[in-house]
Amino acid sequence: MRLRPAGALAALVLLLSGCGIGMPGWVPWLGKQDAPSAVATPAPHNPNLLDTPKPGDIRQRPTEDNEELSDRIIAVVNNDAITLEQLIDIVRIRIAARALGIERVESGEGKAVITFAPSTRVEPAALVKAIHASRGRLKMRREFTVEAAVARDSWPAVRDSLLGVLRGFAA
Repeated sequence: MRLRPAGALAALVLLLSGCGIGMPGWVPWLGKQDAPSAVATPAPHNPNLLDTPKPGDIRQRPTEDNEELSDRIIAVVNNDAITLEQLIDIVRIRIAARALGIERVESGEGKAVITFAPSTRVEPAALVKAIHASRGRLKMRREFTVEAAVARDSWPAVRDSLLGVLRGFAA
């Protein structure tokens, strides 16, 4: 018997609450839906917004025509232009390194890392002699790997420094 007054009270509350308060718009079928505005307002200009490409867009870098430089550039590696002269110098360094049994020569920021092959032609005594004669410019990092201090200046200075280190191993 107690359930009847509770049910009647719940029905009365539901009937009265719906009179003065409108249903929220998110309630399906009962809520009042706002009509979409006919004119879409554009978003304000954002100066930090990036112009990102859409799928299928083709983007090209703007080019500055420099005839003097473009005639000499033969390749671009890691966004650095390589001229024919630099490529020939790199081949000379690789030939000198290969003749000594050196697997890899890496250069950057004033140092070079030289990795010898296990079958290198450089005698251990010659390597020790080169390290002692370098006055601290050559350091043994680990087995088969030597770190050398090289020039930081222009490419010709770096090239000459690398070839000098390789000549020191051959002596």
